[in-house]
Amino acid sequence: HISQVKQEGEYAMETMARAIRNAQSISAATTCTTDGSVTTNQITIVNADATETTFSVASYGADHLYIASGTAQLTSQKVNVGSPVGTGAHIFTCTRVYGRPPTVDVKFTAVYYSDHSGVGVNEEGTESSFINKFSLRTY
Repeated sequence: HISQVKQEGEYAMETMARAIRNAQSISAATTCTTDGSVTTNQITIVNADATETTFSVASYGADHLYIASGTAQLTSQKVNVGSPVGTGAHIFTCTRVYGRPPTVDVKFTAVYYSDHSGVGVNEEGTESSFINKFSLRTY
C-alpha cells in the first residue's frame, strides 16, 4: 500500500507544480504574506489563459481528506492526506515579497486509508511525506 500512497502523492505534487510554475499570477482571493506565516487549505492561481484553478484539501467525511483541483480528485479515497504539522487540511503557504515572484510551499502527509467494517482507519507503516516549494515562472 505504501507504493500507492507514494504514487498518488507524487502525482498530486507534480500536477500542482506544473500549474503553479506556469501560472500568470496568484489570485487575489489567496492569502499571501511576506513572511509565509499563513497556511491555508486552498490556493487559487490565474492561468496563462486568464482562467482560474483552485487546488484544495476537501473532505469525504470526518478525518478523511483528499487533494482536489476544482472538482477533480488528485488523490483517491484510498489515500488520506493532511498537514504534517497537525493543522488538518492546511497544506498551502503563499509568500509574496516585493520584486520577486510569489512562492507556494506545499507540505502534506499521505497515508493508506482502509475501511474496516464501515470504520475508516489509517494503516500504520504506509505514511509518506511530500514537501516542495514552487515559484511562478511568468512573474
